[in-house]
Amino acid sequence: MALIEINNLNFAYDEERPTLKNISLSIEAGKYVALIGHNGSGKSTLAKIIAGLFKKVEGDIKIFDLPLQKENLVKIRSQLGIVFQNPDNQFVASSVKEDIAFGLENRAIPHDEMDPIINEVAEEVGMEKFLDAAPENLSGGQKQRVAIAGTLAMKPRLLLLDEATSMLDPRGKKEILNLIRKMRKDNPELTIVSITHDVEEAALADEVIVLNDGEIVLHGTPEEVFAHRDILAQVRLDAPFFDSLVVALKAEGVAVPDDIKDIKALEDYLCR
Repeated sequence: MALIEINNLNFAYDEERPTLKNISLSIEAGKYVALIGHNGSGKSTLAKIIAGLFKKVEGDIKIFDLPLQKENLVKIRSQLGIVFQNPDNQFVASSVKEDIAFGLENRAIPHDEMDPIINEVAEEVGMEKFLDAAPENLSGGQKQRVAIAGTLAMKPRLLLLDEATSMLDPRGKKEILNLIRKMRKDNPELTIVSITHDVEEAALADEVIVLNDGEIVLHGTPEEVFAHRDILAQVRLDAPFFDSLVVALKAEGVAVPDDIKDIKALEDYLCR
């Protein structure tokens, strides 16, 4: 079933310069989809439209089989969680526990029901030992994990990650990517749409959508998309390091089986 269905979407901040042009796509429930493109490609605008943040939109959009219209916004947003790029902008409380509880309080969840939910999501993101910690004392990766925990506490069907790793150092980025893997294993019905410019992150997804100048130029599995190295170069994107390494090895006459999908498997194969 399509969780997101978009047909002939057009949008412009300025009538003279359209931001999105005839976007049509379908995202199935339970998929992890990476939406990539350089700055100005329209990817963050598309995420904001999915979240119902813009009014003047041309085209047909359905989220959870509901038309994206004013009368459906509350119901749609109740099933949708968003994590933004700067975790510092998302904290509203003085401790991790209070911050995770914020959304539950807004939904009037009884206090005696909150603690099990908070403990569950804190453990899910690996922050169960930091519930009493002040947010300002956490690393960037830890802050983003707390932001994700606050979203997961609301039991969303769709999680939007808007450049959620772009402000993190390599360690923090690795933490979040590992967390995404874990969330997918623990919540197979959760749909994740990640807006990113990081092709290494996109390589982990089920599907990759490449936007350029407001248009979809590629859409498929990571293997399908990153095989189009000429198109990626035209839109100023690189292939992931692993894909580039395999291409280089094959150019040197090294046969790499198609079922090898990561560095560890490649190392094991080459060292056997």
